[in-house]
Amino acid sequence: MFVLKIVTDFASAHSLRDYPGDCSRLHGHNWQVEVSVESAVLDALGIAIDFREIKKQTKEVVKRLDHQYLNEIPPLMS
Repeated sequence: MFVLKIVTDFASAHSLRDYPGDCSRLHGHNWQVEVSVESAVLDALGIAIDFREIKKQTKEVVKRLDHQYLNEIPPLMS
């Protein structure tokens, strides 16, 4: 099995609505994102997937989360 893994990070803020404590107020975190792609075979060039493509796709997702208020992003709203 061949595994390609990249690690990146981003910072964002959120609040825990209706939480009975300090975390109900706006606060931030530094998040680490790990993306792994597995393949049983390699192509003619000897790669499972283009590293640049994985980095590009991950960057697009992380860009939407970096320095954002997560409670305002629909799939993450709480």
